[in-house]
Amino acid sequence: MPKANHPTTPAPVKTPETVPAGHQDLATRRLFLSVAAVGAALALPPVRRAAAGSAVDPIYAAIERHKDLVKPLDEVWTLRARCKDFEPMTEEEKARLLRCEDAIDEASLPLEAATGDLIDTVPTTHAGILATLRYMLIQEGNDGTHMIQGRYIAGYVDWRSAWLETLIESVAAIEQGGA
Repeated sequence: MPKANHPTTPAPVKTPETVPAGHQDLATRRLFLSVAAVGAALALPPVRRAAAGSAVDPIYAAIERHKDLVKPLDEVWTLRARCKDFEPMTEEEKARLLRCEDAIDEASLPLEAATGDLIDTVPTTHAGILATLRYMLIQEGNDGTHMIQGRYIAGYVDWRSAWLETLIESVAAIEQGGA
């Protein structure tokens, strides 16, 4: 499966208060980059049909794996929402809360790995690029809840920026005859 040339080591979650100085304008840049990516995809020549016997675009499997791993995390968060998490708590309530927190961690780690793979999987067809942009829009609509919220690649990098880099790489490869 083709992979982008940037690492995907998960980093601590970034909140608006902890975004490094100089990166507060990410919302504007995100919008610009998203519009630019969609414009680039629309400017591509007509989709070429895959030759008989050629491999299916690997982005589809990466998207499905990500979708499949979102479900268990959402389920444990639903259970966690039912936990009492303020004092005074009984020992039974504390134990239940701890089990829920452990279940969230257990469900989050595979999803983080799948998110890294998803972001790094280079679509090999025009249809794969469009499927990626559609799934990216879904994630954006969910405020990126199921995406890596921040990573360190020579500083703070947003999941959208990293994914757009991968799509740019994909478009360049297709233009050079890679698909």
